[in-house]
Amino acid sequence: MCKEQLRLGDFRSVSEEQYSDEIPVGYKKTEIGLIPKDWEITRLRDCLVRQPEYGINAPAVSYSETLPTYIRITDITDEGRFSSDNIASVAIDNYHKFLLTDGDIVFARTGASVGKYYRYRSSDGALVFAGFLIRVHPDKSKLLPQFLEAYLGTTAYHNWVRLVSTRSGQPGINGKEYSILPIPVPSIAEQAPIAEIVSDVDNLIESLDNLISKKQAIKKATMQQLLTGRTRLPGFNGGWKKSNLGKIGKFLKGNGIKRDELVDSGYPCILYGELYTTYKNYILNTISRIPYCITNVALPIETGDLLFTGSGETPEEIGKCSAYIGKERVYAGGDIVVLRSPKHDSVFLSHLMNHSSTVKQKSRLAQGDAVVHISARHLSQIEICLPPIEEQRAISSILIDMDAEIDALERQRGKMKQIKQGMLQQLLTGRIRLLDKEAV
Repeated sequence: MCKEQLRLGDFRSVSEEQYSDEIPVGYKKTEIGLIPKDWEITRLRDCLVRQPEYGINAPAVSYSETLPTYIRITDITDEGRFSSDNIASVAIDNYHKFLLTDGDIVFARTGASVGKYYRYRSSDGALVFAGFLIRVHPDKSKLLPQFLEAYLGTTAYHNWVRLVSTRSGQPGINGKEYSILPIPVPSIAEQAPIAEIVSDVDNLIESLDNLISKKQAIKKATMQQLLTGRTRLPGFNGGWKKSNLGKIGKFLKGNGIKRDELVDSGYPCILYGELYTTYKNYILNTISRIPYCITNVALPIETGDLLFTGSGETPEEIGKCSAYIGKERVYAGGDIVVLRSPKHDSVFLSHLMNHSSTVKQKSRLAQGDAVVHISARHLSQIEICLPPIEEQRAISSILIDMDAEIDALERQRGKMKQIKQGMLQQLLTGRIRLLDKEAV
């Protein structure tokens, strides 16, 4: 099968694969699974120009255009891309031998991110790799860097990382261990189209990432204008009224739900930790359930209630807010502070509660050091400025529409990631061949 004949629908997710114990004709069983007979299992060290190299041991400094850019484990995304979100530099004289070049791949060698990888792209600019990274440079006559990168996205690689990294009791893989990584190696003529089609899908995923980031930035800018009254929607000219949370509703306290009491089916509930990890500005459907006996002590919440986290790790994140807009009867667990304000739009309020101006107030009102708390009494002191209810609803409608567009893009991205995993499973094991056997 040639590359041009392939469709995304040809690739199924790994979970959809049905394998047989029987070895198909033309394949052989290896330590990483079934591969075509004309492929070889080769150790990474046998495909390198030189042995693995450790990065420079130097502290990061504030980014400067006059200094080289540093790439650390934290600068590598889960998708194996360089992130410039927290860009830094390195100030040391002998940095030149640690500059990444075309064809270089670096691996994380320690910590929870062990096994994470990044293939250098010249479009990322000049990068110096840090000491907790290990560099390899494949011999392109034996192993294409893009093909190696594709293999590093497979289940076989991640299983190998889990096995090797836990042998010593501490998560970590050194250069010698990376050098014995087993890799299925077809001919260069077959590696090239495999690498190309995987790269095409990666580029599509990256374009979706960029579009999502752009849409999120637009929403953030829109919120900054609409939630502060700097920009008014057509038809709204009235003044906004200053108030505080204690005057616009009634505060309640969640109670009585522990994580170990959750069940697979039962009555819907919301835990305070989920406000940090799962939910955004508003909640339509919940993910957790409790048995009937717990509902006798838990706090029932109503459609339109605002839910605040009552505890957290830092003052900056305390009091994160979500509005419940679902129709089911839902129960709130402990460390959730509930504000019931039926005369105001809850989606507007939740966005306002997570706006930077309100976050600063919550941060100042927080109590504690190791664990930070904020009470209903302190939340009631937060000062806000509110438009009439009609304008609140109009602003909410705009923000909800923006979220729907972002959610649709995120679902599309998730689907593409699933397709990529199915693609890797098929192409990197030779179950789908991009070249006719006679051409290999």
